[in-house]
Amino acid sequence: MVQDLKTAGRRPEHRTHAPRKKIPPTVALVETNQCSGCEVCIAFCPVDCILLLPDPEGGVNPVCAVVEEECIGCKICVNECPWEAIEMVPHRTEPEKAPPEETS
Repeated sequence: MVQDLKTAGRRPEHRTHAPRKKIPPTVALVETNQCSGCEVCIAFCPVDCILLLPDPEGGVNPVCAVVEEECIGCKICVNECPWEAIEMVPHRTEPEKAPPEETS
């Protein structure tokens, strides 16, 4: 998968949304093997956090991907996707660092 989705895909030129204020409990995830690249989800996303990317498996059809850091968890894309290629998953947070072990 592409490492930096923010710079990899095609983004709408009219993007003017402010950063999200709260981290949602769930965010959208596109199953690339089910995505047809039809762009319906891109059209409906209220915060333009879905990008169109080249197929990560080298196919000819582009696929959609969600920028997790920008998703607000509204589920509109899930409801609008005609291919049922989008699901809501728990938001990934940075793993907590284990406290250093004490040496005696």
